[in-house]
Amino acid sequence: MAQRALIHDDRPFLCFVRPPRPAGALEPSSRAGGDRAVRQAPPPDGIYRGVPFQDYFSWSAVSNSTLGRFAKYPALCKTEQADTPALLFGRAVHCAVLEPDQFAERYQPIALGRSKAAKAARAEAEEAGYTPLDASAHQEALDIAASVRNHPACGLVLSAGEAEVSIVWTDETGLRCKARIDWLAPSVAADLKTTKDASPEGFARAVATYRYHVQQAHYLAGCEALGIEAEAFLFMAVEKTAPYPVACYQLSDATSNAGFRLWRHHLRGFAICETAGRWPAYSDEIETLNLPAWAMNEPSYDDQSF
Repeated sequence: MAQRALIHDDRPFLCFVRPPRPAGALEPSSRAGGDRAVRQAPPPDGIYRGVPFQDYFSWSAVSNSTLGRFAKYPALCKTEQADTPALLFGRAVHCAVLEPDQFAERYQPIALGRSKAAKAARAEAEEAGYTPLDASAHQEALDIAASVRNHPACGLVLSAGEAEVSIVWTDETGLRCKARIDWLAPSVAADLKTTKDASPEGFARAVATYRYHVQQAHYLAGCEALGIEAEAFLFMAVEKTAPYPVACYQLSDATSNAGFRLWRHHLRGFAICETAGRWPAYSDEIETLNLPAWAMNEPSYDDQSF
């Protein structure tokens, strides 16, 4: 493993180059939306730049998304997440916002459909190494990127730093963990989120629903373990429909602390399941079931009403 310190922009932490692939491991696709990569042991603890998404995905370590599935029930985290059009579009938006110089090299706009011409265009794009994207979605990703970069706070954050920085560390539980930081700038880590509602009230609901406060805890734990100075963690929220309004948020101390407690609780639970080799779903026992509270509000029964 090659190791370098204080590389070209004098980052005050160790940097590792992209790790070599173990002998015998299959070459994963580097295209977003390509075939799922073969799982393999993660590289040594460190900071990795320039790692294709599928290579990062192949590292068998605990990610925030893994913990999110574990939180629902442990067995779910052992099931691969299906690639969906929404995930594909999300990766395209990330590329357009965070790596604009790479967008044209990775994504090609085509007219999607079931016609022979559409299928031929898709096959041609994939053969050339592109990820085909519906022409309207392609333009939408570019419009979202322009909106984010034109936002004063987000534009300032994105004016210096680097995109898609992958990190690997060993937690105090002994678990190997990983994260992929959307944007890493001096003293700041930032995450890009597309959302239905970027207002303070709307995005607060999204934070609770999608456990973004837990994600923040996971990422900051990795930064601390590797000596990355991240004094602030920011969420750049952009709505998915025109005019693509943008907001930039930093979680309150109370929200951040709640996220850390939940993250630590689930990570310890994951370690227990890992040690026991048992990944349960729901209860093994016969449970008593009650209606939800809203369904317990019985109407007034009056035989005369019939």
